[in-house]
Amino acid sequence: MAMAAALERRGRPFPLPTTPKGADLEPWEPLERFYPEVMDLEDLPRRGTWRSPWPVSSFCLVADGKEDVGLELTARLPEGGQGEVQAEVNGIGVGNLPVGERWTKGSLRVPASVLRAGLNRLTLRWPDPPPVEGDPFRTAIERLDLGLEADLHPVFGEVYSLVRSLFRPPA
Repeated sequence: MAMAAALERRGRPFPLPTTPKGADLEPWEPLERFYPEVMDLEDLPRRGTWRSPWPVSSFCLVADGKEDVGLELTARLPEGGQGEVQAEVNGIGVGNLPVGERWTKGSLRVPASVLRAGLNRLTLRWPDPPPVEGDPFRTAIERLDLGLEADLHPVFGEVYSLVRSLFRPPA
């Protein structure tokens, strides 16, 4: 299978490891991120989190389609944010995970019935960001005037970790 060969060339055997620790998921489309975060820059370290400038984020979920898969998400929303991230696989809802402005860990089960053997699209639908009081560009302008990096776009959510593993029912 061509997909298995391509994954193995990148050091990822097919199917992906399904140990209890699992495997971190990769973005479906790298350009769904902020452009500078997609590039490797020698003078700047890579961010430790995945920030979404869009209300929807997609990730590549590899599965055999025969077994349920467990997902564990550690995420947060912008300051003042509160709500639920809706998770879909291949366009089918598989659950909601509560999130807030602090890092929150949640897990859910993806039934084998919604999985295909091979690549599956895992979509996270973020809640609307909280309203911003005052001039949202003021802080960015002040930082740019000082020669510092500044965020010019909204952040709908931030992922610290998104891990898949074999689903293990609670004991």
